[in-house]
Amino acid sequence: MAGNLNAAESFSLQGNLLAPPPPVPPFGSPLWAIRQDGYHTYRIPALAVTTKGTVLAFCEGRKNSAGDTGDIDLLLKRSEDHGRTWSAQQIIWDDAGNTCGNPCAVVDRETGTVWLLTTWNRGEDREIQIIAKTSQDTRRVFVTSSTDDGRTWTKPREITADVKLTNWTWYATGPGGGIQIEHGPHQGRLVIPCDHIEADTRHYYSHVIYSDDHGKSWKLGGSTPQHQVNECEVVELTGGRLMLNMRNYDRAKKNRQVAISDDGGLTWKEQRHDEALIEPICQAAIQRYRWPDAAHPGVILFSNPASQGGRVNLTVRASFDDGRTWPALRVLHAGPSAYSDLAVLGNGEIACLYEAGAANAYETITFASFPLASLARVDGANELPVVDISAETNRHVVIAAGTETVYQGHPTTLLMPDGKTMFAVWSVGHGGPCGPMARSDDGGLTWRRLDDQLPPGFAKYRNCPSIYRLVDPHGKERLWVFAAQPLMPRIVSEDGGRTWKEMEPLGFPCVMTFSSIVRLKDGRYLGLYHKGPGGADRTPLGVLQTMTADGGLTWSEPRVVASVPGKNPCEPFVFRSPDGAELCCLMRENTHKGRSLMMFSRDEGATWSAPVDTPWGLTGDRHLGVYAPDGRLVIAFRDQALGSATKGHFVAWVGTYDDIRQSRPGQYRLKLLHSHAGGDCGYPGMELLPDGTIVATTYIKYRAGKEKHSVVSTRFKLDEMDRRRARDAQAATPAGGSQP
Repeated sequence: MAGNLNAAESFSLQGNLLAPPPPVPPFGSPLWAIRQDGYHTYRIPALAVTTKGTVLAFCEGRKNSAGDTGDIDLLLKRSEDHGRTWSAQQIIWDDAGNTCGNPCAVVDRETGTVWLLTTWNRGEDREIQIIAKTSQDTRRVFVTSSTDDGRTWTKPREITADVKLTNWTWYATGPGGGIQIEHGPHQGRLVIPCDHIEADTRHYYSHVIYSDDHGKSWKLGGSTPQHQVNECEVVELTGGRLMLNMRNYDRAKKNRQVAISDDGGLTWKEQRHDEALIEPICQAAIQRYRWPDAAHPGVILFSNPASQGGRVNLTVRASFDDGRTWPALRVLHAGPSAYSDLAVLGNGEIACLYEAGAANAYETITFASFPLASLARVDGANELPVVDISAETNRHVVIAAGTETVYQGHPTTLLMPDGKTMFAVWSVGHGGPCGPMARSDDGGLTWRRLDDQLPPGFAKYRNCPSIYRLVDPHGKERLWVFAAQPLMPRIVSEDGGRTWKEMEPLGFPCVMTFSSIVRLKDGRYLGLYHKGPGGADRTPLGVLQTMTADGGLTWSEPRVVASVPGKNPCEPFVFRSPDGAELCCLMRENTHKGRSLMMFSRDEGATWSAPVDTPWGLTGDRHLGVYAPDGRLVIAFRDQALGSATKGHFVAWVGTYDDIRQSRPGQYRLKLLHSHAGGDCGYPGMELLPDGTIVATTYIKYRAGKEKHSVVSTRFKLDEMDRRRARDAQAATPAGGSQP
C-alpha cells in the first residue's frame, strides 16, 4: 500500500543513537525569549506603526513566572527599518510588584500621537479573586501616550471611572491594537476593544471605549448583546460600519464570534459565530490591510492559532469581502502558538507579532513580515479545477464484479518490489466478512483469485482487510493482512504470498484495522487505526498508534494520538515529507460538517501536533496516496468537500507536500470513478508502477441498475493529466481573453 511513501530512509547518527530532526522554528525572528534580560517570560504582544513608519512592538515582561499575576511590566522595542533591526528594550511602566499589562495601542493619524491603553491590578490579586470581589483592589484602566514615535512616554493616567461600570469586576484592554475610524460621521474617532465581567452574573462580554478629542478624554462605548465573549479586536468595514472579532467561550462551538456596529461602537448587534475562523479559545488579531479601489478589492487580515484542539497552527488569513469569507492564508508556525497582533508596515508588507515555541507557545514573541501575495488562496471548488477521467473505461479494470446479490467492498492493494506483482484484498458486503484475495503479475491489468489458498478462518474475519509488506530487522519479508473484528485478526505469508497462515489476533478493539503503516528511520513500523468507546463504531472516535520492532509479529500497547472535541478523526493515512524529516497524518473527519484533519510529527511519531483542518480539496474519507516521479503527491479518497461538484465520488488530489504543510489549495483534482450510488466508495489502493503509471483501486457502484458494488481500478500517468488540465484551461479561456 503506497510503499514508496515510506522510502525516505536517510537519517543521521550520533554514536549509535538516532538524532531526531530539529523542530521547524517559527517563521520570523524572536524579539523576546524566555529567561532573558531579567524576565522569566514575555507574553501578550501588540503592534503599532507610527505615521513616520516606525514599528512599535509591545509586550508584557513577567518577572518571576509565566503566570498572569504578580510583578509584570509593560515593555517596548522600536524599529525604524520595517522590522529588520530593533532598539534595546524599553520599560514603559514598572509599578513595583504590581501587574501592568494588556497593551492595546492606536495611532492618531491626524496628530501622530501614539496612545497605549493598558490595565493594572495589585500583583498579589489573582483574576479569580477580582471576579469574586475578594481581592485587595480591582482591575483598573490606564492610558499613556507618546508624541515622539515611541521614544518617550507620559506617566500612565487612570481613566477607570470614565470607562468601567461599578458592577464590573474583571476588565481587559485589547490586547493588541485599536483603530481610528477613517470614514463616515465618526471619522477620526479612536476606538479601543475591551472586555469585562459582570459582578452579579459573572458573564463575559466584549465592549469598546473611544475618544472623539484625539485622546484627551475617553468614554465607554457599547457592549455585545450576548455574553461568552471577551478578548477582542475591532476593524472598520466599508461604509463606516465596525466589526468586533471576539474570543469565544462557547466550548460547544469553537469558532470566533463577531458583532457589528453602525454607530461607531456605541451599540453592537448581529452577534454570531464565524464558521470559517476556528479557534481553541484564544486571543486573535484583525487588521485592515487596504481599502477597495477601482483596481483592487479591499483586504482585511486575521491571525490566530487556527485549531479547535489546542493552541497551535498560527495562521494569517485574508478576506476580500469585508470579513464574510477568508479565502487566503499563510501558516507562520504549525507548532505551539497563541496570542498575536497584526500591522501593515510602511513598505506595504504584513507584520505579525506572535507567541510561539517548540515545546510550548510561550517560549518566544516572534516578529514576522511578508507580502500579501505570500498568502495562498484556499477554500472552495472555484480554487481547484477538476480533470474528469471517470467515463474513460479504457483505463478501468474490474477486479471483482458485483452482482445483484454480491456486494464487493472495501479493497486495499499491495505492489511488490518487482514493480509488477500486486495483491488485492477486500470484503464481501459493506463492512462484511473477509475472504477474497486476488493477484496480478502484470501491474494490475489482469487478476486471478487466491481465495482457496487462504486459511479457512480468514472468511470469519470482518471489515476492511488491509494488506502490508513488512521487513524485520534481519531482512525477513512478511506479507500481512489485518482485519478489524474480532480484535484485529491477521494472516501472514512468509513466501511472497504463495501460502498463508493465521496468527493470533492482536487483541486491539477497533472499528477498522490499520489504515496506515509507515516505516520509521530505525527500522520499526508505526501502525495507525481508529476506534470509538470500547472499540465500537460510535462517537467520539479517536486515532491510535502502535509500533512493531519485529516485522509485525508483536506490537506495542496502542495509545491515542488524535482526539478532537466535537469532531471524529478516523481512518488515518501517514506518509513522509520528501526530505524524510517529518510525518504527516491525514484523517477523515466523520461528522462531515467541515474539512478533514491533519497533524504532523518531527520525532518519528513520539509526539504529534494538534489536529487542524486540511485544505478544502483534501476533504474526504480514507485518504491514500503516492509520490509521483516528479515528487508531487497524488492522494485518492472519497470526496466529502462541502460545495464540491464531485462530492461522493472517487477522486484524487494533486499537489505538493508543501501545499499541505502550508494549507495551500494544491494544483487540481481528478475525478477517477463515478459512483452510481452517489457515494459509498473510496477505501483505495494506490500504487506507482516503474513506468510512472498510477493504479488507483476502490469499491464502487460501477454501473447503474441492480448490480451491486464492484472492486475496480483505474490507471493514469500524471504528466498525461497535466496536459489534460492545460488543455481544459485553454478551452475555458475566452477568445482574446485571459485564463480565469
